Amino acid sequence: MCLGGWRATALGAGRNSYEATLAVNATIHTASAVANGPVAGMTALLHDLGIRLEILSFDQRELGGSYATFLLCRQGEQQMWAMGTGEAAAESTLRAMIAGANRLSVGR
Repeated sequence: MCLGGWRATALGAGRNSYEATLAVNATIHTASAVANGPVAGMTALLHDLGIRLEILSFDQRELGGSYATFLLCRQGEQQMWAMGTGEAAAESTLRAMIAGANRLSVGR
């Protein structure tokens, strides 16, 4: 799976509309969700694609102008660590979530 695009639009009252373009195998999916933050938004988008990703542990570090996010992810009974980096905190988190989904689906 690969994240091709991500857009967030503020709706007010702490809610946002998220739209993503995801490549899953050879298929491109465009999905949207309304949520309180990017992690909840990506979780909802993945869920709509049949990917049940649960985040058990979250750690994020600033690296002098960029960020690294480390997630302990679970899908069913399987758990794995994943990491993502990005220029913004949310970007690194989304990349870590995609990495976690990819690692867990490879282990199946």
